[in-house]
Amino acid sequence: TERKRLGLSQEEFADKFDTAVSRITVGRWEKDEQRPTVQNFEELIGILNLNEHEAYALYYAGGKTPPERHNLPLSNRFFTGREAYLNELRELLEKHHTVALHGLAGIGKTQIALKYAHHYHPDVYPAALWVNAANTVTLEADFASLTVTLKLPERDDEKLERRIKAVKQWLEDHTNWLLVMNNADELSIVE
Repeated sequence: TERKRLGLSQEEFADKFDTAVSRITVGRWEKDEQRPTVQNFEELIGILNLNEHEAYALYYAGGKTPPERHNLPLSNRFFTGREAYLNELRELLEKHHTVALHGLAGIGKTQIALKYAHHYHPDVYPAALWVNAANTVTLEADFASLTVTLKLPERDDEKLERRIKAVKQWLEDHTNWLLVMNNADELSIVE
């Protein structure tokens, strides 16, 4: 459908690939007689200029698992209950896009955030990112490390500020991501 929307013949579409793709291969993909390789999927996403949700749909339709983009801590397999909190968190995020979980230490704020992140990644949030905001140094280091998670070209940059800037730019350029700032007791640090 997308190929036709672009007004391309199968041959013209095949010519847009860097890898060896022929008109016959495109025809087989369209008839569901053959599945594209992972590299073909990456090229398809670029050629068709798909957004993240469309790209994930393409991966799933092609029987492939989308590439993971998260740095979430392991899920707590002993976490149970709290469904009402998780549902309320979902509703609040849909409405306000930013939510702060607050309360006394040890009541389970981190576990609720972690359960929520694991539950909705990757179906709702293709990128689920976790940083420690306990202090400025830790937050900056964690933020800079997201360049690796997000596979940004700046990940090898020695300058911390450039890596942080690259992550902020990525967040501005993309939608449907989840960023959990754990231990964010000081609002001035988070800002």
